[in-house]
Amino acid sequence: MARTVREIVQGLARGVGATVAGVLVAGLTIAGVEWLGHRLYPPPAGLQANDLEALAAHVAAMPIGALLFVLLAWLLGVFIGGLVAASLAGRRHRLYAGVVVAVILLGAIANFAMIAHPAWVMALSVLALPLAGFAAASLAAARATAPSV
Repeated sequence: MARTVREIVQGLARGVGATVAGVLVAGLTIAGVEWLGHRLYPPPAGLQANDLEALAAHVAAMPIGALLFVLLAWLLGVFIGGLVAASLAGRRHRLYAGVVVAVILLGAIANFAMIAHPAWVMALSVLALPLAGFAAASLAAARATAPSV
């Protein structure tokens, strides 16, 4: 049966809204976890976000725990944001979670291009972020097909 124009527009609006919500939730999750990481591993006093050389020196000197907090922030952001996007969309779960993954992964790659990071952080990010998005999509799909009690 063919869908009406109204159904198509509603589906499109739902998908766009789900994507925007997922990316916003991902960003807020990343900011929250990184805020916690900065409380446990405070940056040096006077470090300016627009001084890329100072930021690169800071990242090079960061303890492993601080770098793991950055990875945790990105992974949780992708997972929770992807779960929100896929759940709100209600269909094509991998697509909507994948858009969240793409936005956050592109942000991470841009970050790597501006500020040198250890190779293991870059490699883990590129490998683990898509897996977190896939896990979010899988969970959303399972929840959507689970019988309600």
